[in-house]
Amino acid sequence: MGRSKIYPADVMMIFPVADRGRPRKRHVPDQVSVAAETILGDMIGRVVTEWHGTRGRLRGRFCALRVRMADGPTQRIGTNGDQHLPGDGVWLVREECGSGDRKFYLTDLPADATSSDWPQ
Repeated sequence: MGRSKIYPADVMMIFPVADRGRPRKRHVPDQVSVAAETILGDMIGRVVTEWHGTRGRLRGRFCALRVRMADGPTQRIGTNGDQHLPGDGVWLVREECGSGDRKFYLTDLPADATSSDWPQ
């Protein structure tokens, strides 16, 4: 997935109040975007064993979290410099194989999807 940045799903766009100077004309996110790998780094996932890949039956651990991609237009946000604004909501999925390798994916399943909706 590279170095994709994401926002938590509950990020809100606000007008920050400035102590001095001109008032802001544009909304900014109330949270800072983070690397996708960071947000799922410590989560413990669900073990899936009935997963058939190109090498036969596989076992892995998966976890997923609803997030918003930082893929909107760029805007200068205070001392954080230019950042992409929050885009659409997606599921960020981490797959951890038996060897310990981790892979990250994005999926556009509906926001109300449950673990039974995930492919197995």
